[in-house]
Parts: sequence; C-alpha cells; structure tokens
Amino acid sequence: MKNSKTTLIVTAIGTVLCTIARLYSIVACTDMNTGFYYYESELLCNIIYFGLIALTLVGALIATRFDKKNAFGGLKASDITGGKAAVIGFGTLILALCAVYEGMGEAKQLTPSSMLMIVDYVFAGVFAVLAFVVLYKKEFKPGLGFCYSAGGAYFIMRGIYCFNNRMVIASVPEYLIEVLCLVGGAVSIMMIARFLSGNGEKFTKNALCGWGASTVALTLSSGLAAILADLFAPEEISSRITPSVYEAELYRQTHFGIDGYMMVYLPYVDIAMGLFVAAVMIVLFFAKPKNEPETAETAENPETGEN
Repeated sequence: MKNSKTTLIVTAIGTVLCTIARLYSIVACTDMNTGFYYYESELLCNIIYFGLIALTLVGALIATRFDKKNAFGGLKASDITGGKAAVIGFGTLILALCAVYEGMGEAKQLTPSSMLMIVDYVFAGVFAVLAFVVLYKKEFKPGLGFCYSAGGAYFIMRGIYCFNNRMVIASVPEYLIEVLCLVGGAVSIMMIARFLSGNGEKFTKNALCGWGASTVALTLSSGLAAILADLFAPEEISSRITPSVYEAELYRQTHFGIDGYMMVYLPYVDIAMGLFVAAVMIVLFFAKPKNEPETAETAENPETGEN
C-alpha cells in the first residue's frame, strides 16, 4: 500500500506562509517600544496570521481524509518500530535537553521562578529516561506511549506560568503567540500519547495531524520570524530583539518599564516541541502497516482496526 503525504505538504506550505506573515507583522506592524501592533495594523495582522494558522489546521484535517485511504489509514502504534521509533526517541531526547537549558536559563534571571525551574528539570528527567527507553526498545508498548502524556502536562504548566508572569497577554502578540504555542503543544503531545499508547479511536490520527500541523506552523513560524528579524531587519528593529530573557528583563528594569520592551526569541523548548511534533507526523506518513491477512470484513471496510 502506497504512502500519501498530502498532509505533510499542507503543513509545510502553511508553515512557510505563516513565517512570512509573522515576519511582516514584526518588521512592518509592531511598535518595538511597547510590543503592541500599531493601531491601524492590528486587525489586519491578526486576521492574516491567525487566519493562516486556522487554514493550516483545516487544510491538514481535509488532507488526512485523502491520506487515510492509503497506508496512513491502517497505521497502528505497533507499526512504529526500528529507525522510525528511533526518530521519535531522538526527538524526545532533544526536548529533554532543551528543557534542561530552559531551567538553567531561568536560574540566571533577575527574578527566577523556582516553580518553573523544578518543572523544567523534572520534565527533562522524565523525557530523558523515556528517550533512552525508546531508543533501546525501538518500539512502543501501551505504557511507554502513555508516558508521553507527561509532555502535555509540562506544556500546560509552562502556559500557566506565562499567564501568571505576564500582566498583558492578548495585547502583546509575542506573549499571545507563546501561550497559544503551549496550548497547541500540550494538545498535540496528548494526541501523540493517545496514539502511541494504543488508545486511539477512529479519528485520533486525523485530530493529531490537524492540531499537529497548526502547532508546527505556529511554533516554527514565530520562532523563525523572530530570528530572521533579528538577523536582517533594520537596526531600530533588530536592536530590540534578543535571544536572552535576562537581557530583555534587564532592559525593562533599567528603563523603569517606560518603552522598555524587547522581543525575545520563542523559548527553545517550544521550538523543539514544534520540531518533535513535525517529526512524529513525518514518521506517521513514512511508516507502513505490517502486512495482515485480509478478511472479508477488512476487504469491505478498509478502516477496520483503525487507531
């Protein structure tokens, strides 16, 4: 049975378009003194960027209906073995390393959060162990797949921290996008855990790909756009973009909060989460179901046995 990859194409196109839209909104529409959009640009930028995110989600859901008629439709968690399981294992390890990096970075802040550091280190430990188990076994059993739900809990807790730490969320695009990335990541990883644990239902893979595509587009576009703006935008814009949360916090403190905004790169663990979700989706569309003897029931209904 052939592999169809329409969903991956939709995800890639959506990510590229969202990156262009987010880069435009940073360079042309953002007041780098406050972090707000210019009033006349706010509605248009939100419609374009979040509209493209929504279109990516809907497009991926539609594409999965076509891909489901091919190898993707009959894929189960037990079919993810060998090198394909190793890809997920390495992605898990990268997530763990990025969580450690975020925890170490938090310890260096002017006002570090003990809660966030503990969450980062605990998650890093859990996912490091999980990564080595996956790399050793190169297959997924229900208990092992269920352990990935810890990732959903981790990103939910980071989202709670964002709400507690930011006085303004919806009005500053950078903060709103970060929270939405965490929400999308939590849902996507929970869907991945459900599939890998063998507890998926008829539309689990469809939902995973829909949420996954929008999460990939959201995280990678916002991460790439900030980096590109920092590297190539005019000095008055790039000088207000930094990879360091400490530098942004120090800048705000030294300016007493008056025009003290600096845009910070999306946290590396969030970007790693987007790449991890993308890697899982790629595995789903390159893996093939194990050959099973065809019965009269499966011949009549090819979706029998769907996770």
